[in-house]
Amino acid sequence: MNKYRRYLHIFVIHLIVCATFVFLLNNGWSFVTFIDILFLISAGYLSIGLLLYVVSKEFFDLTSRSFHKVFHRKDRLNDEYQPPSKKVNSRTITFFIFEGLGLFLLMLICLFIYYLL
Repeated sequence: MNKYRRYLHIFVIHLIVCATFVFLLNNGWSFVTFIDILFLISAGYLSIGLLLYVVSKEFFDLTSRSFHKVFHRKDRLNDEYQPPSKKVNSRTITFFIFEGLGLFLLMLICLFIYYLL
């Protein structure tokens, strides 16, 4: 429950940032600009989240290992290689996906309201 409350607080902060951008860019409130900014921020979060998800599923490990072998210095013995999939935290992926989906769903609701009115 505490984890979801933190996500909700950050979600509200994102909405305040989006509203601030609308006022800064238009010198007033514009619902279309708010929808545009919601889309851009949600697309960024979803892109980062999906990229981290792909990395965490060991898609780039072989390529990364090959680059490590080619560009590895010979004088460094005992250099432990850690693949990128082991460096990605699952909570980070969850954060980016939930924030991106939440903002995207809010953008879809705003689009629905905009085209009905």
